[in-house]
Amino acid sequence: MDQPTRIVLEREGRVVLTWPDGQVTELAADVLRRSCPCAVCRESPGSWVALAPVIRTIEPAGAYGLRILFDGHESGIFSYDYLRLLDSRSE
Repeated sequence: MDQPTRIVLEREGRVVLTWPDGQVTELAADVLRRSCPCAVCRESPGSWVALAPVIRTIEPAGAYGLRILFDGHESGIFSYDYLRLLDSRSE
């Protein structure tokens, strides 16, 4: 599992990750919120309602991934592998 060399939360609500191989992953807040891997979201997909999800901040979750804190939802930890997979799905 590669860790990104750069992680940026842009004002537009996108998370941009630059990987050691030079690939850049850009994921919008709505894609990330719909794809939240936490137990609550996996058990009840689509149960949340938000017209425009807002990412308040992102935090490292050790060497494993990122904890993404949305307005009203803070339990999602996204592994770096999962973030790369989401990027390939959003193309």
